[in-house]
Amino acid sequence: MNTAHLLDSTVATDADREHAGARAPRLAIILAAGAGTRFGSVPKPLLRVHGMRLIERAIVAFSRAGVERFLVVTGAYPEDLAAVPDLPRLRDLDVELVHCPTWAEGNGHSLATGAARVDEPFYLAMADHVFDPAIVEELGRAFVGAPESVHLATDADIGDVFDVPDATKVRTSGDRIVAIGKDLETYDRVDVGVFACPRTLGREAAAALARGARGVSDIMRELIQAGRMRSVPVDGRVWQDVDTPQMRAEAERRLLASTRKPTDGPVSRWLNRPVSLAVSRVLARFDVRPNTVTTVVFTLGIIAAALIAQATPGALVAGAILTQLASVLDGCDGELSRVNMRGSTFGAWYDMITDNIRYMLMVVAAGFALHRTTGSESYLIAAAVFVAAAVFLVATMVQYLRRHKERGTHLVIVARVEATQAANPSPLARVLFRLRFLAKQDVLALLAAIAFALQLPIVVLAGGLLAVAAMIYLVDRALAADGEPADGSRALLGLAGGGLLAWMLVDAPLGEITGAIGRMGPAVLLVVPVVLAWSLANALAVHRLLGGRVELMQLLMHRLVGDGYNAVVPAAGVGGEPVRIAMLRAYVPVAEAAAAVVTDRVLNLVASFLVSAGALTAAVLLLELPGNVEVALATYAAVAVALAALLLAVVLRGGAGRLTSRIARWVGGDGVAPARVIPGTAIARALVWHVVGRMLAGLEVALYASLLGLDLSLVEISFVTGVLHGIGAIAFMVPQGLGVAELSSAYVFELLGYATPIGLAFGLVRRARLLAFSALGIALHVALRSAPDARASDPTGYLRK
Repeated sequence: MNTAHLLDSTVATDADREHAGARAPRLAIILAAGAGTRFGSVPKPLLRVHGMRLIERAIVAFSRAGVERFLVVTGAYPEDLAAVPDLPRLRDLDVELVHCPTWAEGNGHSLATGAARVDEPFYLAMADHVFDPAIVEELGRAFVGAPESVHLATDADIGDVFDVPDATKVRTSGDRIVAIGKDLETYDRVDVGVFACPRTLGREAAAALARGARGVSDIMRELIQAGRMRSVPVDGRVWQDVDTPQMRAEAERRLLASTRKPTDGPVSRWLNRPVSLAVSRVLARFDVRPNTVTTVVFTLGIIAAALIAQATPGALVAGAILTQLASVLDGCDGELSRVNMRGSTFGAWYDMITDNIRYMLMVVAAGFALHRTTGSESYLIAAAVFVAAAVFLVATMVQYLRRHKERGTHLVIVARVEATQAANPSPLARVLFRLRFLAKQDVLALLAAIAFALQLPIVVLAGGLLAVAAMIYLVDRALAADGEPADGSRALLGLAGGGLLAWMLVDAPLGEITGAIGRMGPAVLLVVPVVLAWSLANALAVHRLLGGRVELMQLLMHRLVGDGYNAVVPAAGVGGEPVRIAMLRAYVPVAEAAAAVVTDRVLNLVASFLVSAGALTAAVLLLELPGNVEVALATYAAVAVALAALLLAVVLRGGAGRLTSRIARWVGGDGVAPARVIPGTAIARALVWHVVGRMLAGLEVALYASLLGLDLSLVEISFVTGVLHGIGAIAFMVPQGLGVAELSSAYVFELLGYATPIGLAFGLVRRARLLAFSALGIALHVALRSAPDARASDPTGYLRK
């Protein structure tokens, strides 16, 4: 065939290249016009593979690779395919259907019909092909380098092709394709069925059809003779065309097999994974969501912990079985997310956090079981110390993973530490590296299940304490490798606070504490609007500092997110402030965001000092307290007022400028413009809102006191509030005042004439509220980063990181 005219008329000009741009296509054309009679009455594009229709799977795969628009060409079944854009997973995507009346003359006509409607580069695929989104990404990268050529994904692993006689063969020379067809005798690759095409292909396809071409392969042969078709190797990626029932079964097998991880340990490889894959095969048919499986696994872990805590032989065996069952099913959520492309940032963090909580509960249950069987309170103390250390560890791990923009478990950190210390590891690190196989969750769960079945919970408790200590050490080494200061002091403070809390709980009658908490009932949820009210007051403070340039509801969400990270990130209660600054970058320059957040943080501390000083002064004057207590409170009030005045003077004089500049450069990089000076009136109004917020916190004290059946006067409520604010201000280095706040609650209620269990119940309910709102803030942050509208309105790109 003479193709010189084709080459002359369609080779991309400079204007064409500029129009195509140095970026991957954002449009996909999917051919779904064939009759597909081998599957009975079901149109092949609507055939389900692991619960997803083939056409749906193709569109979602393209979407996962960054494609924004989809053109589906129909033919034999236009009425059946009319509902495709309304499928649940496609409703929010830009999917358009176009009918090809000449579809029966060959799929080249379907290609020409679709391509004639567009004037931009596009991907091309058949609706009956299953493929990994990574194939599309690799095609896109190759297309950027040569946007005038058609790029075809090809696979050199001929031996792994399911049906070689039916496959379209490809012969290449370098990256050029020199021949294509089902009947090639000499070939080195096979056609995967996904293309990246230039904007000119519509005109070229129409011209080829006019010269007698019928199929897509006929059109591509003309491009091959013109030297404009390239091969893009995607060896090792998952793909399979689905022409027969046998191919459908093979596609499902390949998708499931691809979920196996090279990091799977022997327990997972030979025991857990075969079972979880069989379960996932069934669940995938019903399109069960991965987060649903995560929730079920988490529930099984809670039930297992409850049984283990009973400490009877039968309960320990039942708990052991459920522990191992949860470990097996824990693989299903990841398998389903990969098989049906339902993975998400939220799902990854939800899985990681619930897994950590599940393993923490397992160790705590071992401590309760030992206490129940021996009567020794030392096991409860050990369990409490483990929880404090584990919370610190998880928070630090999350902080580390976020800094490196990575997902994963503790194994990611172990691998990084091993890589950074490979040349000269410390003696302890050398031992831990040799034992790293024990750090895999499948191994841990199996060993714990065996220990519980053998009635040896002491092994689990001791192993948990040793494991968390080892991981704290490794995380500390990982941070040191990043040039960060070691977190050992904060770890010790957190452990000390956890030990203090454990000592208090062991020393007090647990029955009275739980009874008091139980009497509060569901009415305790009334604290939600109270917390939102003072969070709104704090958001109004930032609103004033920014001159009203950011919407109040945005600032309220930022406040909840920041407070969420403040509660769990072990950074002296300010771990959430960098997150707030980074989120504000979408609305104001980074220097102004940093200035507002730093000033807001100082004003929050000033308000805490002022409110606590006023409340404690009133308590000294109006309540009958021991003399030494009155002296201590009066002294604190005087010092607090002096510190508040000093901090306020620093803010008003712009003394926080150097710190603000450093933070701005850290968050925003070099070349950050200086922030505008915040007016004194804005600072004063912001301080007023923080004082209002601190006073609103007294409503929480009043609510809990009422639900506990206490008859506190306004002065007594103010006294309790002032003590808690004061403790929060002076004990900020202890992560969220762990243990210190509960001790203070017990002591202040004793001063008011109430029993210690009442004060501890009050403190524990406040702790639960803090953790609940922390989880809410972190979940909100994940949701904000995942929402399409948030990404669209994010000029800095922070939410897309």
